[in-house]
Amino acid sequence: MNIVTIKDLDAALQQIAEAMSAKGIIGPNPEITLKQGRVSAWLHAQSNIGDRTCHGFHADNVNEAAATMLAFIDALKSVEEEKVLAWQRSLGDLIDDGAALDLPDEVMAGLRTSSKAMTENLITKQKDS
Repeated sequence: MNIVTIKDLDAALQQIAEAMSAKGIIGPNPEITLKQGRVSAWLHAQSNIGDRTCHGFHADNVNEAAATMLAFIDALKSVEEEKVLAWQRSLGDLIDDGAALDLPDEVMAGLRTSSKAMTENLITKQKDS
């Protein structure tokens, strides 16, 4: 990406917004501002971008800012992956609660088997990526 003109900047912001949408982010609104020799970049959205609705970055120039924003977006998990991870965390919490209540093994076994299968699937998926 080589941003030289305002038109180039607009095209880069559009590309960033499209990358955000491709990750399932609703209402993407990327922004790059130049103020007193400082470049600030922001990712805003109506839905979460990872763990919150806004992320800020600083850079030495607009090209670096745009590249940093795209790299951040590329590293994000998809909405579906986030939902699976949230479910897996909830399952882990449920297992912990059951253990704290000293529930019988026949009750806990199915939960532990499900958790183990999800973990193995996640590890396999990460190795394939």
